[in-house]
Amino acid sequence: MAQDMDKPPTLNARAAEIGTSVVTLRSWQRCGVDVFSDDDVMRHLRTARKLPENLKPGFRPPSHEADLVVDVDNIDIDQLKLDMINAPDKHTAQTIEIKIRGLLSSTKLAQAQGELISRNSVEEEMTRVGSVFKAAVKRLEADLPPMIHGASPETMQKLIGEKADEVLRAMKEEYKKIDEIGRDE
Repeated sequence: MAQDMDKPPTLNARAAEIGTSVVTLRSWQRCGVDVFSDDDVMRHLRTARKLPENLKPGFRPPSHEADLVVDVDNIDIDQLKLDMINAPDKHTAQTIEIKIRGLLSSTKLAQAQGELISRNSVEEEMTRVGSVFKAAVKRLEADLPPMIHGASPETMQKLIGEKADEVLRAMKEEYKKIDEIGRDE
């Protein structure tokens, strides 16, 4: 801002330089903004809900729309936590909070649509399938010895193959049930 060294800058001149009104500058001053500091004005404008209509391009903050785009496949929750803890100002913290809320909403929506399931649901289902498989193996251990005792190698092979096929069919049916995880939550 080019000012005569003897005269202090005026709110009128500063308002014209920024592209806002004197009333707006006074409002900013009441909020603690040093309206004669470009850095302070820029910091305030980054957190402002509404920008003045005639704001000069040099004072227009960069668009934060890019900040709100999140790559859902590469979410780093620890980094979001760290960013939140180290947020330099209220606006940055609010932007991170919006990201987190958006992620939570999109996750809930995907879960409601059956695209995502909770980790607990998967663990429960895998435990159930594992239990079925373990029971099938125990049944093989109990059923096969008396069935193949004294049989020829060809008969043993055939009986073991048939029993193994039964176990595999049962497992296939159990794995089909995995498709239903989370649908009844």
